[in-house]
Amino acid sequence: MTLILTCLTKDFIVQASDRRISDIKANKMQWYDDQSNKALVYKKQFVFAYTGQAKIPIRKNGLSTYISTIDWAAEQLSKGKDLDDAVNNLKYRATELMNSNQVRKLPGYKRRIAFVGAGFDEVERGSKRIRRPVRIIIENCLEDDGTLLDQPRDGFKNHYDPLKNCDAALYI
Repeated sequence: MTLILTCLTKDFIVQASDRRISDIKANKMQWYDDQSNKALVYKKQFVFAYTGQAKIPIRKNGLSTYISTIDWAAEQLSKGKDLDDAVNNLKYRATELMNSNQVRKLPGYKRRIAFVGAGFDEVERGSKRIRRPVRIIIENCLEDDGTLLDQPRDGFKNHYDPLKNCDAALYI
């Protein structure tokens, strides 16, 4: 499983994840790719990474095929007119995908996915628009306290975590 490290400060955002893809075969973890991309940049202001299944089954032109999870997420995010719309589109399309016949039959551990975004969101304060650092999670596999669910939910949730009144926050 990928760990996504995210650091928010008033002045900058840092997010890091590994590039290794692994699979479970005969109850043993096997690595098969150390060069996969698990992150993307959204509109030059946000980064997103994922943890979970590396390739997901989709229907394209009436045929079943597999697509990289991060490429699929980039496509879904690109359909939003702004950050909120993009995040909600990703949430709804991920829910739809996880409830499709081709994904629903997969074991629970292959249906757990979390997308973690970090960047600067613009909010209005009085008559001013200010940039605030924020972490966004779109997931189907976490309890409210952050622990992993035994089985993924049928629906994805969005979580917004803006930087509070402190200098920095680190999330793992």
